[in-house]
Amino acid sequence: MFRFIKKLLGRLRRKAKPLPSKKKEPPRRRWVFDARTKKNLATLNPKVIPVFTELTEIAMEIGDKYGITIKMICGYRSFEKQIELYKKGRFGDKGPKVTTVKVSRHCFGIAADYGCFSKGKYLDATNSVLSSKIYAEMFKKAQEYNLPIIHGGQWRSFPDPPHFEFRNGLTINQMVRRHKKNQDVV
Repeated sequence: MFRFIKKLLGRLRRKAKPLPSKKKEPPRRRWVFDARTKKNLATLNPKVIPVFTELTEIAMEIGDKYGITIKMICGYRSFEKQIELYKKGRFGDKGPKVTTVKVSRHCFGIAADYGCFSKGKYLDATNSVLSSKIYAEMFKKAQEYNLPIIHGGQWRSFPDPPHFEFRNGLTINQMVRRHKKNQDVV
């Protein structure tokens, strides 16, 4: 009986020894991003790039399901470029309004716009119902993965289905103040 207990304890001790740790490799990406997506992804705040990389992979998976290509068409946007966009549809410009804000989360590198393309054509312009459905599906999948993302398609006053932004818990005014003090917004 004593030998049996001694053997059993020896086996348990051997099992309890931690295995030598192997250096974990980062998970391999499932999709290859096009040049435009890579360029725009690189403009984002480095702290949010992993979140948007995952969101872009979700987008590509959903695009594959519908037989279309989804690209990140805009990442960081300068304050000057944002003001230019704000002026569209205002101040004598006869085109449609494209934004309601003078300062966007794009200006802090924590927002991205996506575009759906079918045979090289911008699907948002030709079939906005389908593209909006695809963006909503992207957001739903992002929620399943617990990505801290806000979807512009859910805004009531000015819906912006291609727009996705990192949820950082700060208002635009708070981010502007932090930016002026050279503090991070993430």
